[in-house]
Amino acid sequence: MMKKLPPSAAFQWLNETGAFLRADARRFLGMSFVFLALMVSLIVAFEIPMFAANFSKQAPSAAAIFSLILMQVVLAFLTPVLMAGWFHAFREYSGGRAVSAMQLFQAFRVPGAGVRVASLGIVSLVVLGLTVLLVKVLLNADYYALLADGGQSLKAMGPAATLEFYLMTTTVGLLGWAFLLFSIPRVFLDGVSPAAALGESIRAVLGNFLPLAAFFLAFIFIVVICCVVLGVATVVLVTLSILLGKIGAVVGTLLGLALFVVAFFATLYLMPAMYYPSFLMWRDVFGASDSSTPPPPPGMFEA
Repeated sequence: MMKKLPPSAAFQWLNETGAFLRADARRFLGMSFVFLALMVSLIVAFEIPMFAANFSKQAPSAAAIFSLILMQVVLAFLTPVLMAGWFHAFREYSGGRAVSAMQLFQAFRVPGAGVRVASLGIVSLVVLGLTVLLVKVLLNADYYALLADGGQSLKAMGPAATLEFYLMTTTVGLLGWAFLLFSIPRVFLDGVSPAAALGESIRAVLGNFLPLAAFFLAFIFIVVICCVVLGVATVVLVTLSILLGKIGAVVGTLLGLALFVVAFFATLYLMPAMYYPSFLMWRDVFGASDSSTPPPPPGMFEA
């Protein structure tokens, strides 16, 4: 049964996420590494034609644009499946059971679950298609042309068009997020059909708009503060390198390498904290099941 939570739930999610980060996020380092390695490998592989075009300072070819579109399609269907693995791992952790990196692929191990969860990727494709259409209608521009040159064409269109572009893509993206936030765990962990889960998710987001909005605003603020601290540290290292001359260049390089290593492991450590709140939201809004095996799901479009 879906619950409507008070705004104070946002602070509970923040507190629980903080406690999880301090005490147990390290248990998910292996899963973070596998997830990051897989996603980066896929993106780089599909982006090679685009990288080649940018390196040669030529307009991206049709093959490069096609590779970019294909990447978006693959990620649209793969991401919900991997997110189902995160939800499964968090449920195992919540139930006091062992967590392993390979639980990221748990949806592939349950017969039929991978297909049902992947079908939720249609939402991302609809969002993508709507974004392309709106960019064409409202800005009279080609969405992929704007992506292909690193934002130079968008910048040339002026501040107003740039702001409109980002507001439009953010709004459409949030709409897609509202459909997916609860639908992934509802399909994989609760055995609800994809069609029913999408409707439940949007209703749950609207019914709990205040706590969700409060949480994500606070979460974004914390992320911004962390990015500012990292940016200041980078500026200090670069400044020291310049001031210290040749010796400083060596010191700056070593410190830069150390900063990269620290940033890499910090990313692995913090990544579970990005997804754990979604598990908490599902747990509190729909109620968590402690079973380690997803229940038998209904048909694809059953209510």
